[in-house]
Amino acid sequence: MAELMAEKKQARTAMTTGDMVVWIPGFVDLQVNGYRGVDFSSQSLTEASFATACHGLFAAGTFAFLPTVITSSMATYRHVLPLIARAMRRPEFQGRVLGIHLEGPFISKERGAVGCHNPEHAQLPSIEMLETLCSLAENNIKVLTMAAELDGAEKVIAKASSSGIVVALGHQLAGADMIAKAEAAGAVLLTHLGNGIPNMASRLLGERKKEWLGSAGFPSRFATSGSSPLTDVLCSVASTPQP
Repeated sequence: MAELMAEKKQARTAMTTGDMVVWIPGFVDLQVNGYRGVDFSSQSLTEASFATACHGLFAAGTFAFLPTVITSSMATYRHVLPLIARAMRRPEFQGRVLGIHLEGPFISKERGAVGCHNPEHAQLPSIEMLETLCSLAENNIKVLTMAAELDGAEKVIAKASSSGIVVALGHQLAGADMIAKAEAAGAVLLTHLGNGIPNMASRLLGERKKEWLGSAGFPSRFATSGSSPLTDVLCSVASTPQP
């Protein structure tokens, strides 16, 4: 019993897989844009401030995470991506700073979908641009969030997926057919579902569920007949009981 209690103190988060419980020593966060005043998408970012943010996250219970860079200017990308890649080589960050989550720049410029991202820096999906960003990041981009409806999205999703990058859909106004094509091309995740879409004030209000599902890019019919992994996730969210 004493040994079990000691394990529980060290392992703050458990992940259940089938009948097996795997204990890990903290949270794993796929999207962290910064911490306590340190912005990972700012040209004022330094290796020292990045390290301070990392150690702060670790102390707060995060075991590992993906520093996330939002839609930015090329000048910002040229500054922050190599900087984060260099910092990742530090011994104390091995196995803890797992890679970079690139949230943009291939997202919708439209109000509501663009969220807090600067629409001036949003752009159409481009394999050339993706390769440039990957090069700047020393091939440490592990997650790419992008909009499914943009011209060229399927080609970039396929390229990213084949390069070992997990593609997530977000900040978009895609319809069901576009999302299905993106999923077929390799998209497997949804980034902060319910955010980065229009009509934000009524995201999960029961009476307006169908309206919300439509603005998310998923027809309301998916609430009962969807069968793909992405739509299954949406069904779970949409059927959550109201408080």
